[in-house]
Amino acid sequence: CRVRKLRGKFLESAKRGDCNKIINDLIKCWDDGKFESKANLFAFVRDLIHSAALEKDGKGNRGMRWAESSKRILQVVRKFGGPRTYGFVRLNVGGQHIRTVEKSWAKQKFHFPLGLSGEKGRRVFVHMAEVYGKWRTTFKLPNGQPLPDDVIIPCLTSEDETCNLVEIVYNQRRDVAVGFCGVEGPDHVCDEDFSVVIGDDDGAFERLQEAFEKNVRANYTRLVVLSPQLKGCPKLIILVHPTCNRFKRDFVRRQWNRIIELFDEHLLPLGFVLNGHASDGDARRFEEQLADMTSSDGERYRPDWPGCTLSARVVEKRGRRVVYGIHSQDFFHNSKKLIRPLDNASRVLDLGGHTATHHHVRRLRTLYPASEHNLTEKAVHKIDPQDFTLLQVICSRKVIDCLKRLEEEHGEDTKGTRCFLELVREYVLIFCSKKLTLLGRVESSGFVLDFLRIWRGWLSDTFGAATNWNQKCITKQAYEHIAMSCHEVVLRDMHNMEFCPQPPTHLDESGSDVDEIYFSEF
Repeated sequence: CRVRKLRGKFLESAKRGDCNKIINDLIKCWDDGKFESKANLFAFVRDLIHSAALEKDGKGNRGMRWAESSKRILQVVRKFGGPRTYGFVRLNVGGQHIRTVEKSWAKQKFHFPLGLSGEKGRRVFVHMAEVYGKWRTTFKLPNGQPLPDDVIIPCLTSEDETCNLVEIVYNQRRDVAVGFCGVEGPDHVCDEDFSVVIGDDDGAFERLQEAFEKNVRANYTRLVVLSPQLKGCPKLIILVHPTCNRFKRDFVRRQWNRIIELFDEHLLPLGFVLNGHASDGDARRFEEQLADMTSSDGERYRPDWPGCTLSARVVEKRGRRVVYGIHSQDFFHNSKKLIRPLDNASRVLDLGGHTATHHHVRRLRTLYPASEHNLTEKAVHKIDPQDFTLLQVICSRKVIDCLKRLEEEHGEDTKGTRCFLELVREYVLIFCSKKLTLLGRVESSGFVLDFLRIWRGWLSDTFGAATNWNQKCITKQAYEHIAMSCHEVVLRDMHNMEFCPQPPTHLDESGSDVDEIYFSEF
């Protein structure tokens, strides 16, 4: 919009015979340094004006040379806006011919191989090294300074699966049928490198027919993404392949080892460090994460606090101390698993003899105006596990204060509900607060971890060691994943303070939510 207004202003001034105003505005922006953080805007404006100057008889000049950043802007408009949108922009603003834009997009597009074995994996990481190498030379810190060469950037790999239509697609570029994940059988395990070569000889039809008869058609898509823990750093796909979700933990470990090998070869020299892997609760990946963080092999990395039972490992790579094993369980999923028992009829949360229940939250809606608690009808009637904003409203300070009023004015015992919502609120703030310091996040992690341990200890002492935790507490899975998440915060803050105090990293970049973002775009 700024560019269109600027060009329109220029043409209007030109019609009046007065170009000084637009020229003076450009000079002022340049002198004030406003284009330093918006180099792409300046290049785009310059190209649009130059294109208008070269225009003859209403036709664009074929000799016009556009800046690379301008080309990328036009390519994005064509890709996501479609031919009609691009035609509208080109007609009113200016731009390259649509075929030129399409050819440039096709030339720069990267085609992912099937799997990471051999040269296929090396091709992926060579491409990633090119992207991150260019990004590192252009990235600016919040103070406007370039990123120093000695600053390292901690990274996680994030992986997840999503359902897809069971269909086989022909890839003309590689002459393969994609959508199978291996040969059918009682011991079938998904193979990320699996594909069926069709060929153009007389046996092509038989090979295709045999593929449908003997192979498993995948009903999931698996995605592995590299997620640098720094705002503004692109998150790139490492691997995408079809799967039927039949694989074991040794498959996960083998793939992790291959990714680490390729990462250390191509990205570690650029200052990127792989600290661990992120997941959203998958049992196979969690078992491997737990094996790393409970191991006693090598030099262990942990704070001097007996309550910190999980640790990472310090290894020497290319003359640099690297901390590996700070694994992540997605905090979005953990938060939902934490609050979900509050609205479950089969579970009675017992905190020191006080019951935590969603019924108390419903009562607030009937007794107090919405302005005092911000609860919507949706929040009152049912906790939606997919709505994270709704979760934040339910555990807000306003709701907790209203629950205290409910106890004082109406005599209802809300201590258990208030205590439980304080726990949820503290956990959410660890990752989402914009005010908490590193020390504050560590303290909140210790609070959540100790709270859960004391709660389970009290249940064991009160009702016996054979207590059914699922009836009076959060699930065992939720407890274990939140405990790992709290340890991750402590270890990651230690790591960032020691190895990369600048630029600041962000905990909300951890977890596997980046996979969900890619899935929504698919």
